[in-house]
Amino acid sequence: EGGNKPAPKKVSKDAEKEKWMLKKEEKQMQLIKTLNISHIEALRKALDKAVNIAARNNIPPLKGRTLILCAYGLDMKERLTEAKGISQKGSTVRDAAALFSIMCHQAAEESRLFFTQ
Repeated sequence: EGGNKPAPKKVSKDAEKEKWMLKKEEKQMQLIKTLNISHIEALRKALDKAVNIAARNNIPPLKGRTLILCAYGLDMKERLTEAKGISQKGSTVRDAAALFSIMCHQAAEESRLFFTQ
């Protein structure tokens, strides 16, 4: 009986992906703690520019007045593990909805954007 070893635990692919994503989020939180205000402003400008470029290249101009309502609830935390296009793998449905709403806001001639829960 001394030679019996417990069988190695099988880890599902989804569990491995979730583990990887949690580690990534933890690294991002550590990075956020070390950033200073000038870094944050530079990142904000770069992100704003990227969203403007993405909106111009992917969404036709919306003429006139546009009302954009984005559901941004905590129940939208499901991850997009096979995402293509506007969302990076590992992003949540909530992240994709927010990004698309902001892109529509950028593409609109005159718009109001509201986030709801």
